[in-house]
Amino acid sequence: MKPDDYIRAARVPESLKPQTFGPWRIERWRADDMKLYMRKFPISTQFRLLSMLNRVGFDSYTMLKKYTWATMHLGDESQTIVMEDSQSELRKHLPIWLHAKGNVLVTGLGLGCVVRGLLANPDVDRITVVEIDEAIIRIVGHEFRGNRKVTMVHGDALKFHTMELFDYAWHDLFTDEGEPHLQVLHARLMKKFYANCRCQGAWEFPPYFRRRIARHMNLLFR
Repeated sequence: MKPDDYIRAARVPESLKPQTFGPWRIERWRADDMKLYMRKFPISTQFRLLSMLNRVGFDSYTMLKKYTWATMHLGDESQTIVMEDSQSELRKHLPIWLHAKGNVLVTGLGLGCVVRGLLANPDVDRITVVEIDEAIIRIVGHEFRGNRKVTMVHGDALKFHTMELFDYAWHDLFTDEGEPHLQVLHARLMKKFYANCRCQGAWEFPPYFRRRIARHMNLLFR
């Protein structure tokens, strides 16, 4: 399969409807709706929004948003975008889709894009997903129920203990404002699963690993 094949396979299906559950909100924007929405802004803002729309690469895209403790008092417009299935964001996950095989560990489910891309790879036999939020498993993970290749684990990835060995791991967790930066979090995960995984990668790859440790570890780079 080619990179674009994985990107298309990873996109959020229409069956996952826009909705609000707990602190989470799923939104789906279509290009025509976005263009109408942009008209109420000044010209300078319209150009910025049009540039963002061009990066989407599709006629529609889906976003997963979340209220954070720092902004939840400000209403819906203050929600933080956790993940989206735009072309520009999905391309950041190509390393795991192109190289994974065998038994794969994924920390963080999000919109399920990483799992869909992995299922499109015929060399992937099993996928274990560790997700801390039960609501995300219930709403997004519903799509993968009954799939013999996918195992959902409800728990904190940093506290998840297993003796199982994985061929690949991909860390895709999100942090709220005020919490450790993603690079720090993903570095902690790489350290934790070092003995369990033959090869690891992350959406936000810690630069320290690039400079100092890469030659000692088998890592996936963007």
